[in-house]
Amino acid sequence: MNLDVLFFGMLAEAVQKHRETMHVESPMSLADLKNFLENKYSTLKEYTYKIAVNEELANDESLLINKDVCVALLPAYAGG
Repeated sequence: MNLDVLFFGMLAEAVQKHRETMHVESPMSLADLKNFLENKYSTLKEYTYKIAVNEELANDESLLINKDVCVALLPAYAGG
């Protein structure tokens, strides 16, 4: 399956890119995806971030990704 991965803010700086399209085996859980990305880009392990799948925040690490999707890595943010 193909993943269009978008990196935002300090995460884009950490991996030195804003977007990457990659092919991965499917299906893949959200936890597997996070491990895959952190193995590819070890600097991601230093950050706290959320993952959105097709523009929806994905909080369930057991979420199964089994088709082509757009994945966004969103750094932690603070507001007031």
